[in-house]
Amino acid sequence: MNKLVRSFTFRGLPIFVAVFVAFGVGSATRADIGFAQAVATARLVYPNQTLVALERDIGDPTLYATGSVSSDATLLYGLGIHAVNGAVIAATVESVKPPEDAMMLDVLARMPLVTIDFAQALTRARAFTGRSDLLVTDISLASELFMLFYDLGYTDGVRLMIDAITGQVVTVVETSTSA
Repeated sequence: MNKLVRSFTFRGLPIFVAVFVAFGVGSATRADIGFAQAVATARLVYPNQTLVALERDIGDPTLYATGSVSSDATLLYGLGIHAVNGAVIAATVESVKPPEDAMMLDVLARMPLVTIDFAQALTRARAFTGRSDLLVTDISLASELFMLFYDLGYTDGVRLMIDAITGQVVTVVETSTSA
């Protein structure tokens, strides 16, 4: 095993994160912290920001990438979280540019209506499909056509929408005219 040590500051205090990366071991045999822990980590590192995206990047190492947005939709806060041990290995803050800022403001304006969080959306998707969370590649909070929903994708390309207000699960059917 190789050991990497990174140092960064959180709220002005130095934080040292030890990351262990195993080589030659297939990612399917590794433990995984899961989406719920990645959500908790994102909310701990960036409190008072709205989590809008979570992605599982399968690779060596497998990472969770999170995206949280500021209340005025001007800043996007990102994290790279090691899927095996939960260590934060990257933290970014970047400006949100038009037209994405307007889309984020639309989502943020409707947040008081949300009754289903990321964990509940994953639970509903699991119950609906019978699939493991390890097959989920990404889940993001989106707003389109007067609907606020979680857009969830699986490794085989299957997509679901989970209504963030009612919790209803809808299978997304791609057509030749779908974007």
